[in-house]
Amino acid sequence: MSDNSGEINLNSLASTNGAPRWTLDGGDKFEYSYNPCVGFSSDKFTDLAVHQVRINETYLEYDLGVQSKETFEYSLTQELSIKYTSFDDERNSAVILICDLYAEEHKLEFVGELITKQYDFILIGPCACPGACDDTGMVDPTTTTQTTTIATTTKSSDGSSDNNNPFYWEQVGLDLVSLIFHDLILVVIFGAICVITKFVVTSQAKTTPSFQNRNFSNVYENAAKPDDTSAGNDVNDARRQQTVITLEP
Repeated sequence: MSDNSGEINLNSLASTNGAPRWTLDGGDKFEYSYNPCVGFSSDKFTDLAVHQVRINETYLEYDLGVQSKETFEYSLTQELSIKYTSFDDERNSAVILICDLYAEEHKLEFVGELITKQYDFILIGPCACPGACDDTGMVDPTTTTQTTTIATTTKSSDGSSDNNNPFYWEQVGLDLVSLIFHDLILVVIFGAICVITKFVVTSQAKTTPSFQNRNFSNVYENAAKPDDTSAGNDVNDARRQQTVITLEP
């Protein structure tokens, strides 16, 4: 890295048998696969780094990033991450690197689709630390530079990793908060749709009887109202009879 803390090398994590190193159930009816450094293939795509496929519907699959479009990026919110872009530039993925020198194995976690067509993952382990790994795996700890600007987790007295390290949560906290807000926005939109639908249905229910009552009222009024035409005809007939009577001698 530019601060001389060491090189991040993920070559030892790559699967070279044509299959991805990790496949995760994303909890959203999709499976996600990731393989660093070495591309793998699916039924539709090649040179994949990150792949998405619908569970039990393997014909629905998406390229979330290819090896040839890999870049390392650094930001204050995500620290160091590897960004992958799909071959058609429609989707991209970010693998956030969390340094944990004491982890017994490397772990990949799916954070979520925080922004449409943008997928976030977290890779935790020693090889996410600068200078900790080479092409074959972890290097001798005595030669590893321990000073690093990348957030690390600490090891507790019982030998377990302490994920309560504030640096750890500074690195992943924003992603988790974004995911929560994303879900809250969906809940608010769904609630608004339900309220509007209920209002429309209620308004229609109130409006329909009023028209019926108005029609019945008109019927009653017409039934009670005398026939003006018939009354006029009766008056005219009486006048004619009177005229006839007057003319007789």
